Amino acid sequence: ANNWTAMDSGLQSNRVNVLFVSGNDIYAGTDGGAFLTANNGKYWVAINTGLSKTNVYSLLAINDSSILTGANGGLFLTLDKGNSWMSENTGFPNISNGNVATCIAISGNSIFAGTWGNGVYLSTNKGGQWVPMNIGISKTIVYSIAISGQNIFAGTDSTIYFSNNFGINWVLANNGLPANTAINSIAITGSNIFIGTDGGGVYSSTNNG
Repeated sequence: ANNWTAMDSGLQSNRVNVLFVSGNDIYAGTDGGAFLTANNGKYWVAINTGLSKTNVYSLLAINDSSILTGANGGLFLTLDKGNSWMSENTGFPNISNGNVATCIAISGNSIFAGTWGNGVYLSTNKGGQWVPMNIGISKTIVYSIAISGQNIFAGTDSTIYFSNNFGINWVLANNGLPANTAINSIAITGSNIFIGTDGGGVYSSTNNG
């Protein structure tokens, strides 16, 4: 785009951590809570009832009305587009210590959440119960997750891991990457995997790293 227009009317924070689109709705996770716009960003409405803390780091649409979010205080689920939220932290680690779901990815009924300090967790019932999926992962601050079929990639604060069996176990997938490179984002299209790094730009792989 050659021209950009500010679309932040109603937002209560200038720091936007995550955006995603679900149908005609756009959701924003910010350091001032979760927000929703139904008019392409012309005006945002706060949707924070039931969120215990305001910092929202990840958002995921389970369906048109059900949204899962990772915030300070853990994971929260809404069944009504954010009008109310309920805690979904059973089995999730260290909620009292402020652990958050830094990233969330979904495939079918399986939801994977990356955490700040405790690796990867899995829920198969919309967040009602979480179990750790960390065999082979030694770097536990997870910044990014992407899923393609049975293949999952988890980017951490210093490297990237790959699982070809839906998270049962993981191996390093960092051939060609600089040492101690944080992986902030992952995108998959076909057999091409792209990663965005902290300070090293973008890398790609066609053989699972």
